[in-house]
Amino acid sequence: MTQSNTYVYFNVGSSFYQSARSLKTLDKIWIYFKRNFIYDYIGAILAARQKFGPPDLEGCWKKKKGTCYNLAALLTAMLRICGIPACLVVGKAGKTNHAWVEVNGKIYDPTKELQGSKKELKYIAERYY
Repeated sequence: MTQSNTYVYFNVGSSFYQSARSLKTLDKIWIYFKRNFIYDYIGAILAARQKFGPPDLEGCWKKKKGTCYNLAALLTAMLRICGIPACLVVGKAGKTNHAWVEVNGKIYDPTKELQGSKKELKYIAERYY
């Protein structure tokens, strides 16, 4: 999937569009992400109390931080901008609600990477965007 949708929204005017285009590859985007973003612990607590809706890609990009959902959606958007068929996945990691990215069946979990977790998680997909 390489296009924009309600949950992974982008266009040429998106604040992150040109940065994604300049990075070009999955490896470069993934490295950039791990070096420049942080996990929003407070945002995650607040998000757990709110109704599920579209992520805030622009806010995540500008603040360089986000919840698992926002980070995964932004990473998905950046990959799709470069023509990489990425999918935003929402489901469970262990017993916790979670979001991550899949590319060709491989899981990219920005939250796990940003937290430096070595724990192996069992991912259970519930929805794909």
